Amino acid sequence: LSACAPAQLVRQSWTPQGGPENALLLAQSGLSAFDDLTAEARITFRQGRSRRTATASILYLKPDLFRVDVRGPLYSHLLSLLLRDSHVTALAGKETWQGEDTGGLLSSLTPFELGDYDLRYALLGLVWPGADDAAAGREGPALGISNISYPRADRAIVQLVGGQGERLVWIDLQTGFVLREQLRS
Repeated sequence: LSACAPAQLVRQSWTPQGGPENALLLAQSGLSAFDDLTAEARITFRQGRSRRTATASILYLKPDLFRVDVRGPLYSHLLSLLLRDSHVTALAGKETWQGEDTGGLLSSLTPFELGDYDLRYALLGLVWPGADDAAAGREGPALGISNISYPRADRAIVQLVGGQGERLVWIDLQTGFVLREQLRS
């Protein structure tokens, strides 16, 4: 029966001995590692006791085209977002919004506030190096690691503190993938 079990997906260049710090470095490979990307995602929003689910299709073409289409129940259209460099066009219902992404785009379209967190990283689930380090071209964790906890033997929660506020990153130590990121600003 073990021969029928699916193989576990592990991040390239990952070894569990590398620890959470190494997993963060690998998770920050950023958009420069992609020539193009087409993906589907399931999005779950929780606010209080209510929970909503939507699906999204994501398209990224190098060097500067990024599109996201979000569909709700029964494939109803919720949001289309086109990002070319820093110019944004958003279509939600019958309303269209155009302008420059100054970091507040997601909060103006939804009840979510990301501050200056790069929208592309948030939508792709990549760990963003941060505005200061990205502008300087530096790699690695942009914010200082203030604490690492291990709630389970195969999980680590890394607390990063810096410019945007407190960030918590959950890491699967067996696969090297970031499972979740939380930003408190």
